[in-house]
Amino acid sequence: MSNELTLRGDAEQSSSIGADLSAKGQYREALEEYRRAVNIYRASADSGEAIHVARLAKSLNDVSGALSVLGERNAALVTTKEALSLSRRLAVLEPTSFLDLAEALNQRAIALSAAEQRDEALPLAEEALAIRQTHLGPDHPSVAAGLNNLANLLQSQGEFARAQQLLERALSIEEKTLGPDHPSVAASLNNLASLLQTQGEFVRARALLERALAISEKSLGSDHPSVAASLNNLASLLQSQGEAESAREPLSRALAISEKSLGPDHPSIAASLNNLASVLQSKGELAQAQVLRQRARSIDERPPHYATMLLIMIVESSQLETIIGDMEETHSFINQRFGLMHAKRWYWYQVICLISTRVVNRVIRNFLQRAAELFSVVIGR
Repeated sequence: MSNELTLRGDAEQSSSIGADLSAKGQYREALEEYRRAVNIYRASADSGEAIHVARLAKSLNDVSGALSVLGERNAALVTTKEALSLSRRLAVLEPTSFLDLAEALNQRAIALSAAEQRDEALPLAEEALAIRQTHLGPDHPSVAAGLNNLANLLQSQGEFARAQQLLERALSIEEKTLGPDHPSVAASLNNLASLLQTQGEFVRARALLERALAISEKSLGSDHPSVAASLNNLASLLQSQGEAESAREPLSRALAISEKSLGPDHPSIAASLNNLASVLQSKGELAQAQVLRQRARSIDERPPHYATMLLIMIVESSQLETIIGDMEETHSFINQRFGLMHAKRWYWYQVICLISTRVVNRVIRNFLQRAAELFSVVIGR
């Protein structure tokens, strides 16, 4: 019992540390803490008790949120599927767990949308919003978050009028309940500006983006990933209006922030490098643009980022460098001979095989250990 309490305390501490890191924009570090909590809670959730299922479901939602922000689409799809399954099961065991279910639905909708499976995402986002409005009231900040999520899906399907109505309602709720300078207000301003830009309302969109950027810098600090997002959005608007030179500074700042928070080889860095290269090329700085494009290409051609993260989690540290080195070398060879898609598929296949082997070995080891304990008891008698 004391060991169980100790483990639960460790999991709660990891969740708390993860939340603090996430608030600071340190999503990679937060993800590791959330994963520690998941690994601890997973063992106790096998009992089927509602409290253990709830803890695991919440931790999986935390992991899903971090993965989505980091752009790990495939991993987010896997994690959100499990989290939603657990949350629906929990809703049967504990009917008061509606907020956990709404969060799981929201995270699943975000992951599906990022994977361009929007037809599947839309009913989940609508269900999440309905749950929150029913149980929290129409003017709760969580309702505003649901409105934003649903509006983004509607925008992607061309339903601009309805999407704008939802975004303006979300912004009104957040300004009223959280204050005009809250980070959530900045996020809603970014979303509304994106919609207005799509409809050609550039002047209004630019004003909203500049306000969002000012709020993010003031409330989160100048090096937060949310500031990078606002800078990228502003640069996109400037480029669409032919102001390439004006877009250069926000793109450069956004790239520097993203490299610091995500690491220089994260997949999303490649997109930022290509965007900045386009601006440089339009200004005739061809050599520098080519350097950035080559760097972006080298990032795109690296082994799948999340697969490597899984390897780091499952492989013993003494073997890690050798295994990753051999796999990266083979990935490079397959890429050169057969193309990047085949190389990435091979890499994922190898990682899945390694995970499967270790899971089977663990099951066999646990079985033999229990058999030996039972045999000792029998012999003792």
